[in-house]
Amino acid sequence: MAEKILTAALLRNQKLKGLEKKVWSLIGERRNPWRFIPQFPMHGYILDFYAPEPYKVALEVDGPAHVNRREHDFKREKILLSQGIRTMHITAADLNIRGSVKVLEYIQNFMNSVNAED
Repeated sequence: MAEKILTAALLRNQKLKGLEKKVWSLIGERRNPWRFIPQFPMHGYILDFYAPEPYKVALEVDGPAHVNRREHDFKREKILLSQGIRTMHITAADLNIRGSVKVLEYIQNFMNSVNAED
């Protein structure tokens, strides 16, 4: 099972699409003090983006498909939190209505608050 998850993550990493690609254009820049890894396999899940220590943050990009997956997402977040990993969500509405600048501000504020806690 772990090998299947890793293979799926590697394949998805090669072709970020849509919302994930937009978010990557914001967080993939080297000018940010934190580093996210796209399509990161962890505990049987593929995280859209993961910032390793000292942050330990999962960033999930929630498109329309996530509306029917709330229970699945809650279970994943509970498992991640038990490992000290915090999760933040970016939705399609965040990107389309608020825009890239506001989304990047949200990510920066979240990452700064996590860093300040540790």
